[in-house]
Amino acid sequence: MASFHRYLTIICVMIAVAVAFRLLLDIPSWFTLAGLIIAWPLVGTLITIGDDLPGGWSNLDGKSVPEWRRLWWWADLLLVRGALVVGSFAAEQALAGRFFIAPLVTALVMASIGLPLLLRGIRRDNVHAI
Repeated sequence: MASFHRYLTIICVMIAVAVAFRLLLDIPSWFTLAGLIIAWPLVGTLITIGDDLPGGWSNLDGKSVPEWRRLWWWADLLLVRGALVVGSFAAEQALAGRFFIAPLVTALVMASIGLPLLLRGIRRDNVHAI
């Protein structure tokens, strides 16, 4: 489970960067967070997708299954990390005096679906680095 601790550390650093951008540059934290924890890994995957295909740099023999072809990877990217972005949006709205329950409920539903899929996938696939 050391990989999950590393994962949490990276996510916490990204949240700290998003809060710092909000405080110093007045960029909404949810916007920065979406870029750091969703867009960055997604764009990186799209750029290197050919390396993971059979015969590619990372998969010469074609036997390994890339992480992006596994359900837990998408559950993490879209549901778990998405829940953090939606939760950050809800927190900013609440701090501005516009509290809405819908984003909080949405974030909770996303996390409750995505987190078990992520944890099950990490355990099953014995992932060492996320």
